[in-house]
Amino acid sequence: MTHPDSPPEGAQKALIDAGLKLFGTHGYDGTSTRAIAAEAGVNIALIAYHFGGKDGLRQACAREVARRIRNATETANIPPDLTAAQAQARLETVLRGIVAFLCGAPGSEHAVRFMLSEVTKGGPVMDEVYEAFLEPKHRQLSALFAIASGQPPESDAVKLTVFSLLGQIAYFRLAAPLVSRRMGWPGLGPEQAQAIENMALTNLRRLLSHQGPTS
Repeated sequence: MTHPDSPPEGAQKALIDAGLKLFGTHGYDGTSTRAIAAEAGVNIALIAYHFGGKDGLRQACAREVARRIRNATETANIPPDLTAAQAQARLETVLRGIVAFLCGAPGSEHAVRFMLSEVTKGGPVMDEVYEAFLEPKHRQLSALFAIASGQPPESDAVKLTVFSLLGQIAYFRLAAPLVSRRMGWPGLGPEQAQAIENMALTNLRRLLSHQGPTS
């Protein structure tokens, strides 16, 4: 049996990659199974064979995006004696991982567009991803920021701050053509990802410097 955090392979990977690209570009209703199979370069019957149909592929796409982000941002369980400085270090590691995924990983633009489409539409797929990944990850990051800043982890201020830290990075992927045009960048490559990472870490450190000492 395939481990839930194992990457898809072969025809499954090709179909998921095609689904992410086409669902994200044209929406679920605007994408046919024939178009997905053609993009993946496989027989259309493999969609039903591997995923049970178009909706099953859509759910597999959502799980794959969650798997990729989870692998890029995974942190160990938070021990009760974690210091503020250690919590900040973990937050910085997570932000680096998010920048690497959103701004450097192949196919990340398709994954982000797909998730944006699902978030906008809502429904069972988004509910599944929220409950299995987004909510627990946001809760974990809120706990780390709370330790680093000395604030209550479930306060509105902490939760909104964590959303802002994640959102600032997502913007660079969502608006990559506009950002690149204004910055004079050829696109998002390693050099640009490093600049985005430096900006995100600087913003985090400034936030924490106004909240209290990290020791």
